[in-house]
Amino acid sequence: MANTSFNIVDGVGKIYYALLDPKTEEYQAVKLFSDMVIEFGMTPAQESKPVHGSNREITQLKGLLTGAVTMTIQSIASDVKAECFGLEVANEGGTIDKGATPPYIALMVEKSLDHGEMEYLTLYRGQLTNIGDKAKTKENSTPEAQPIEISGNYSQLSDGLFKWAVRSTDTGFNSETFATNWGKKVIKPTKKSQ
Repeated sequence: MANTSFNIVDGVGKIYYALLDPKTEEYQAVKLFSDMVIEFGMTPAQESKPVHGSNREITQLKGLLTGAVTMTIQSIASDVKAECFGLEVANEGGTIDKGATPPYIALMVEKSLDHGEMEYLTLYRGQLTNIGDKAKTKENSTPEAQPIEISGNYSQLSDGLFKWAVRSTDTGFNSETFATNWGKKVIKPTKKSQ
């Protein structure tokens, strides 16, 4: 019988990113996106179309695998915000939004699980499309953190790679090798031979 464990997440750690050239699918240097993450979510979707023959459906053709990304963070540096959303950095500080198309980026998310386990998620090709900008007046003289809400859309690379999720307890996981690469380069997994 397989060992089944619950997916109890203690917290979301750091999120890293790397700019992606959509033509060559080469990544630039990996950089820190935020280490003040409140929440991260990715909802995958895949459309399928029926194929008919002999007056009945004979198969389904699967479409492109996509995912809607949402995250809530406490802080993002202006240079990171500009680079990930296609904004310009102002001489006077802050960022200028001129409606430019955001670049494609990879996202790498680390999650701490129960019993000291870790899970690492990499999304390989996507764009962050919206960054919320709201503020709330404190109530009852109690200061309140003002989180930033971000959303985006992810899809597959030309080789079909969409995401990779690995746990520190997975068979084949080498913590020393992984630690030398995680947060430093975009890791592409290889398929285990039979």
